[in-house]
Amino acid sequence: MGISINLSRRGAVYYWRCRIPSALATRIGLSHLKMSMKTREPDEARFLAAQLNATARQVFMEDTKHISRSQLEELFRKSFLKHKEKLDLLADSQRMSGTMSSSDARQMDRAMGHAYK
Repeated sequence: MGISINLSRRGAVYYWRCRIPSALATRIGLSHLKMSMKTREPDEARFLAAQLNATARQVFMEDTKHISRSQLEELFRKSFLKHKEKLDLLADSQRMSGTMSSSDARQMDRAMGHAYK
């Protein structure tokens, strides 16, 4: 069982896996989207998975009749990179300012992940 919805660990790295709605899955020939979170940190993986889950809900509620497999994969890849960059910028700014301890930073990351859920 994963540590979060659609999140599992393979070896030391976390992966996100989401089921595609059946109508779209039949059309594009793909039953699940799979993506490496490229992290070994569970808090970071939870935050990124929550972001991708929100993106999935938003995309799958819209009309997906004209979306292709490559477009769908690109959409989720861009969403992942955007949120990964955001986490990196936050971590850099906290390290530079020195105002927040690492435990406070972890608690803030958890709170943000739950807010996005």
